Amino acid sequence: MNPYVFFKSTVIVVLCTSCNNNAVKGSLPNIIIIFTDDNGPWMVYGNHGGSAGGLREAKGSVFEGGFRVPCIMKWPKMIPKGVICSNIAGTIDLLPTIAEIT
Repeated sequence: MNPYVFFKSTVIVVLCTSCNNNAVKGSLPNIIIIFTDDNGPWMVYGNHGGSAGGLREAKGSVFEGGFRVPCIMKWPKMIPKGVICSNIAGTIDLLPTIAEIT
């Protein structure tokens, strides 16, 4: 497995396991957790730079592989379980949006 993919997968598993722990659930009832990435893989590093998962191009390009990245959010009191959002957003919007709604 690609080391980049392995690292990302491990972080997601640890984060999800921690959030589903009953001790954590009770002490953090309204915490916002956001897991995302920056703009696509570094193609100049070849197999070590990540993967765009079948999308065209990589970091620095105007194609989807250059800017489309996963984003996982957990906010128990605001985001229902199982919701999938396909809207376009940018991480530049996160700070002002969270500041406004909290």
